[in-house]
Amino acid sequence: MQKHLKFTSLFVPLLLTIIYALISGINLAQIGSNPSATWVGNYENKSITFIFDKPTKLNSVYYFLGLSNGKFKVSAQLESNAVIPIALINTSSDKPPVYQWGGVTLNKNMSFTRLIFNIESPSIEFKQFALFDNNSHLVTNYKISMNYNNNTDKVDTLFSITIPPKNYDPSIKSSIVFDELYYAVTAYQYIHHAPLYATNHPPLGTLIIALGILIFGMNPFGWRIMAYLCGIIMIPLIYYFAKKIFKSNRVAIFAALLLMFDFMHFTINRYALIDSMVTLFICAEYLMLFCYIENQKLSKPNAAQNNLWGIAFFFALALATKWIALFSLSALLPIIIYYEFFYSNGQINKQNSKFKNAPKLAYLSVFVVILYCSSFIPQYLTQDTSNNFVSFIIQQHLAMWHYHTGYAVTHHHQFESPWWSWPLMFRPEKIYSWMNFVTKQYSSVVLMGNPVIWWFSIIAILLMMINFVKTRSWQLGFILLAIASQYLPYMFLKRTSFIYYLYSVTPFMILAITWALDAALKRPEKSLKKLVWIYLILVIGLFILFYPAISGLEIHRDYTYRYLLWYQSWDF
Repeated sequence: MQKHLKFTSLFVPLLLTIIYALISGINLAQIGSNPSATWVGNYENKSITFIFDKPTKLNSVYYFLGLSNGKFKVSAQLESNAVIPIALINTSSDKPPVYQWGGVTLNKNMSFTRLIFNIESPSIEFKQFALFDNNSHLVTNYKISMNYNNNTDKVDTLFSITIPPKNYDPSIKSSIVFDELYYAVTAYQYIHHAPLYATNHPPLGTLIIALGILIFGMNPFGWRIMAYLCGIIMIPLIYYFAKKIFKSNRVAIFAALLLMFDFMHFTINRYALIDSMVTLFICAEYLMLFCYIENQKLSKPNAAQNNLWGIAFFFALALATKWIALFSLSALLPIIIYYEFFYSNGQINKQNSKFKNAPKLAYLSVFVVILYCSSFIPQYLTQDTSNNFVSFIIQQHLAMWHYHTGYAVTHHHQFESPWWSWPLMFRPEKIYSWMNFVTKQYSSVVLMGNPVIWWFSIIAILLMMINFVKTRSWQLGFILLAIASQYLPYMFLKRTSFIYYLYSVTPFMILAITWALDAALKRPEKSLKKLVWIYLILVIGLFILFYPAISGLEIHRDYTYRYLLWYQSWDF
């Protein structure tokens, strides 16, 4: 019996993890899909000219940009030798169109003898070109004249391409999506010791993304793989967390299933976003905190002290990823101070004293500070500055603070939403959309929760609060404290906020739901048992129904209008 339970506790989470990895990995990215050539427009009037062997009609011209922060002009020469402007592209914006396909449309009725890309202001990095005629056939009847630098330009495949025209729209499988623009690009700059594009958050999450790029290259798979792995790791973590709290394999399975089929978890971990990393670290931090409390109550001082180091480690990692980790201090500090200085329980009280505990907590604090500050070393090495490391740390934190209390407060967004509305999902955030206006084929990606998970979490939390008042169960109190600590601080933040901020609270919302489901199954009423299974079927059913909207799967636009847009405020 003991062996069977041990096998089940290992096999079941492994099976669930594999299933989730397979589901979430579908259409994650095209491995090695991005162009590898490079032509850098690093000075004004550096140019590339396509010289056609005969007058040629062009319908569209596509280009794939690498790191760019300047302007370039597209112009064409007619048979009369007159040169006409086609477009002026400015990549110096808040969201430059880098690591994705861009393009211009030409007059179908005109014939051209030359097409010129000229740098107006550096720097522009071209990685591939593709020209198409009026029949959407690839145009190859040209010679190239260009300024070339052996040190910066690698043009072997700059003009060699076979991708069909429909794939030149910025695709989720081949291009930067949403805030990947900040994290993936900055991660690439870390690798090449270039000036950093985005430094508004602590750097660890971006450095983790850089590890994937270092291994797999600067392509969507490379910059998404680490977030994807974080999402996978969350499945056995939530399983173990639920089992640790409720001592039940059944409850642990419920928790893993709910996280597997939550829309936000599925979507946010498929892109190079730091929220996947910080949520993983926060969840691990609270797991360590739970184990710490349990070991204190069981009079296991050595295990409790090991848990303290685990708490400090994961808190430092979370803090070095995103400052929302600071919210957890409202739970950590009171609990640790209570158990280290005021709790009396036999062996714990004999082996420890207040005088020993104070230096120990000081060591832990120093450990956190060292680990946190160490994450800034790669960023410091990219800076062209004579400041010492301490001065750099101070300046960087002032810059981050000014961003979050300045620009982030005054800058508004069409998908912003207040903190209280997130569980109700009044305003999901669309992060990608594409449509073929001829066939009405449509693709979108939206950040939102599974309605039956997020909406029911409100009821589950209320029921848990009532039960906690009646039973004083410290396990229930722990879950409620975790939810309050990670969610309620948003009430006091004045910056522009979005629904995906609730993702770091989602694991604890799910723990509340699993408790409610287990409590229902323990009741004698058969109707409650049926409702639990109906609920789980609904969770999976809605995941299937909304799968196109959370994965970017191409469908007919009518499907979204007919089945998915439940509120007028839902726009995806």
